[in-house]
Amino acid sequence: MLACLFFYYMIGRLIMLFTIIRVWFLYRNIAFLAFSLFFLRNVYAETDPEIAVFRSETEQWKTSDDFEGLMAFLLDKLKEAREPEFLAELHKELGIAYGHEDNYENAVEHYLKAISFYRQARLPVSFDLGLMYNNLAYAYDVTGYSNRSLWNYEKACEIWYNVAWDDHQHLSIVLNNLISGYIEYGDAKTAEKYLKIFEQYLSEIFDKHKLSEHEIFKRKIALQFDRIKYYAFVKNEDQVVSDLRVLEQMALAKPQWFHPDFSAQLLSSYELAGYMFKNEKQFTKAMHYYNKMLMPQTNYFYEMKYQANMAIVFYDSGAWHSALQYTQRSLDFFAKHKISGSSFYTLTILKAELLERTGEDGKSRQALVNLFSELLRREIEEEQLRNLNFSELRGLNSDRYLTIFIKAAQTYHRLYIKSEVPKDLDISFSIFHLAARMFSEYYLKGRYNQALDTIHKQITEGLLNAAIQKFEYGSPSWHELIELLENNQSRQYWTRFVQRNEFNLQNSFAAADHQGALQNFQSGISTEQTTLNTSLNAIIQNPPVFNMKAFLPLVQTETTVVRYFIGMDYVFAAVLKAGSWHMFKINNTPDEIKVMVDFFIKTVQGLSEDYRHIAGELYGILVKSLQLSEGERIVFIPEAYLAALNFEVLMPQDHIFMLEKYNISYAFSLMELFQQSIDNNKAGMGKKDLIAFAPAYDGVKYPMIKNHIEESKKIAKLYKGKVLTGDEATNKNFESEAPDYRFIHFAMHTEQDVFNYENSSLIFSSGDKLHLYELYSMNLPAEMVVLSACNTGVGALEPGLGIMSLSRALTFAGARSLLYSVWPIPDRETGEIMWEYYSNLKKGMDKDVALAEAKRTFISANPLKQHPLYWAGMVANGNMMAVPQDEDKTFYLLAIWAITILLIPGFIFLRRHRKVRAIRL
Repeated sequence: MLACLFFYYMIGRLIMLFTIIRVWFLYRNIAFLAFSLFFLRNVYAETDPEIAVFRSETEQWKTSDDFEGLMAFLLDKLKEAREPEFLAELHKELGIAYGHEDNYENAVEHYLKAISFYRQARLPVSFDLGLMYNNLAYAYDVTGYSNRSLWNYEKACEIWYNVAWDDHQHLSIVLNNLISGYIEYGDAKTAEKYLKIFEQYLSEIFDKHKLSEHEIFKRKIALQFDRIKYYAFVKNEDQVVSDLRVLEQMALAKPQWFHPDFSAQLLSSYELAGYMFKNEKQFTKAMHYYNKMLMPQTNYFYEMKYQANMAIVFYDSGAWHSALQYTQRSLDFFAKHKISGSSFYTLTILKAELLERTGEDGKSRQALVNLFSELLRREIEEEQLRNLNFSELRGLNSDRYLTIFIKAAQTYHRLYIKSEVPKDLDISFSIFHLAARMFSEYYLKGRYNQALDTIHKQITEGLLNAAIQKFEYGSPSWHELIELLENNQSRQYWTRFVQRNEFNLQNSFAAADHQGALQNFQSGISTEQTTLNTSLNAIIQNPPVFNMKAFLPLVQTETTVVRYFIGMDYVFAAVLKAGSWHMFKINNTPDEIKVMVDFFIKTVQGLSEDYRHIAGELYGILVKSLQLSEGERIVFIPEAYLAALNFEVLMPQDHIFMLEKYNISYAFSLMELFQQSIDNNKAGMGKKDLIAFAPAYDGVKYPMIKNHIEESKKIAKLYKGKVLTGDEATNKNFESEAPDYRFIHFAMHTEQDVFNYENSSLIFSSGDKLHLYELYSMNLPAEMVVLSACNTGVGALEPGLGIMSLSRALTFAGARSLLYSVWPIPDRETGEIMWEYYSNLKKGMDKDVALAEAKRTFISANPLKQHPLYWAGMVANGNMMAVPQDEDKTFYLLAIWAITILLIPGFIFLRRHRKVRAIRL
């Protein structure tokens, strides 16, 4: 019977397998047929007679130069159109028409719709699609959305490079725009990438195509100009001078082509060289190149730029009156030729500032009012500057407009210092606040760089300076302000985290075309994929925001949060205590504090006793005025170079560390602390307790670590955990097993890549590496990760991001809390502290308290090892609440066993007694 059942079971399995194979082949063939038909449909769409007729009619309207007639024709067609192919063509032409009339807001709307209908129609990737992205990029650039502009230029470049490689004219233009755009955005690395692509592309074009001498000359001029732009931006003086000589020689060799076609590149190159030397405070050299701009063929525009650049040279050198004279001459050109734009606004704000600095405050105020009247395109009174409407300023969010607003706010703040009139302070704060909101749109949570960081620091410093004088501590205005500044911090890491964790996101239209062929057979999967893509894009464009109202209840009553802000000239400390904010302005400059911090870290790591004096000074500068109460738990959120400072080592009194008075932990940002504090009680429940990794380094360049295996086994025994040592401590085993544990302990080497922080890595057995970029693409929702290794909290200091380290990557992988090192740590001493730390956690202590007590115990037990190098290297970061402990069932098992042992004799006695009674009866 069993044999028959097994036989029928096997027959059923074979039939099922055969059916699956047949269905797979059937669907594969149907999919291939569908794709073929789809391809043919698209080929037909490209030669659709209706579209061909429409294009012919559109061209006739364009040649007639009747814009109103063209628009009426296009809008009539739009009412009738139904097919995505035709709608894509219509919206493309509408976008071009609006762009021709400088109505770029409407142009953007139609270009976006055109691209959307291209997608819906599944049209093949074509030159026209690249043109849509290129035109959309230009429209975004004109309307002030620099980040969106760059992204769309990149899409246009990608498409044309693949489908229109021979079209050197369009590809050269888009590459020029990308190089210039990224230089203006402050991203030298990406600008260099596209410069190299342009050089390689022209080299291939010249080799493979017979271009005219004039075309070759034109492309070489464009490349030479791009080189000068880039090297001036990165301040490579020798290369700029060398490339300028080459450009001048080209002008001498072909003067007939250089006038007027290419004179603009030469004059702009002189301007770039002058600007570079001006920024380096080499004013004589700067004026030398600016004077070269006054050539016989120089037109009025470059005469104006010459005057403007000379004004800035004198401004930077502190010669206010001379700067004012050149500024006015430059503005006279704008008035004479009745032109406006961002350059005019920049000169106007410069004039307003110079008038204030030369004591003409009334004229300065009037210039500022005139400026904002021009920007808003309506007459305003100075009083109205207190309450400007942000909606009126949309589209002015480029770096130039941000600088204009920052300068205007700074000027009003200086006027307030002179006048002490509240109105001036209100206006200064209002304009800084608008600049902060503009920055939020300009940045768009994408790429971050030094230029953006500088703008953000200027805004932050201006807002905090004004707010300290304007608001009472603890007021709702402070909450709103801290939220704004926190949310304007870089989200680059968050964006990358989402992008690296996306699942099957369609990254190109080519991929979309192939997937579309199966749409009819996989509609459910397609719908889910679309939903996923939409969600991911929404997360990338709209990352989580910091919310003070939601954050405050998560802060324990005995905890104080100290958030440092580093501006251009000042450092501020915001202190959250008992539900309200207090803001403190630190007297020492950021540069002075940085020098002290660097010296302090050097002395500690060098085992020198010189750290004591500087530890006292830093306490006095950074902590003393914050009014902290002894015994408090403090969460420090440092910025920039302060992230490398261990506050526990600072000394309020001689021979007394902050460690002895406070329990200290850290957070990377308010945002991350907020995210790590949500749903704390549920964290890690249902998981195994602990896994430790202690690799072997036989036969590789990394030295063996003393005591790391013993340390790991001892800790694992405490939690009945698992230890992977030697050849088992591999990257592969980590990826497969670590997500199942709530405690992850690393006792291993790390490697910091000084050139590219994303290549920093944890070193597993046999030199197997797990890189930083791999870490933050993982899903690792651990309650706590301990990096018992050297320099795991140290990394590259990235603008706006802070210290980019292995520990930071683990936070983005999902770790709720971390222990990591801020300098090289000794093996034996660290092992002692780790054992004590885990023992304290087992007793139910909060994580920061557990670490502080472990260090205090170590110091008490080792009087000859009081130096911070022995005990202060490990710090705690993130959510510091006690780790929920799984209930220990040993006692109950023993009790049950004991009760069972006691009950067995009684049970036997009762049975015997009942048998005896039965016999007697």
